[in-house]
Amino acid sequence: MARTANPNRISKVDITDDTLTGRGGMSLFGRYLISVGILSLLGDSFGRIRKSAKGLAVCKLFQQVFCFLFDGTSRHLQYFDELSQDKGYAAVIETDPKDMASSHTVKRFFGAFGIWCLPVFRKIVVRSVSGCSSPHASHQPFDASLRSRTTSFYRPVSQYSSPRLHINCSVT
Repeated sequence: MARTANPNRISKVDITDDTLTGRGGMSLFGRYLISVGILSLLGDSFGRIRKSAKGLAVCKLFQQVFCFLFDGTSRHLQYFDELSQDKGYAAVIETDPKDMASSHTVKRFFGAFGIWCLPVFRKIVVRSVSGCSSPHASHQPFDASLRSRTTSFYRPVSQYSSPRLHINCSVT
């Protein structure tokens, strides 16, 4: 996904007398999601879930769901309706207020995100967090090889797959 100028992106942190939000760490978490590239990978992999061009992009939905889970203020999906009206929250997660998801949007998204999507989702999350950029890498438990800054990743072998594929990726 090509990077474009985002008018909602925080470009400067400065001293102010105003109290903007109590969710300052949310901005750093949102930046982390973008920097590891998980949102673009999820958007590319699950873009077909979106049945029409109307509505929010899948990567924006994933960003809002991850931030919702990271925030932990509420466990209820109806809280997305409150968040969609909160311009301060939209600014913190660097999203245009008109692109905030409602609870109905999130429910429809989770309904379309079936159980068959979970293996691909898990592989993308593990690969993004571990720092490997190979498309078929999955994660072995961390051990002493991490100290050498190189970790081996393997694709799981199932009865339908080819023999074990060995991929070396540098952890940055």
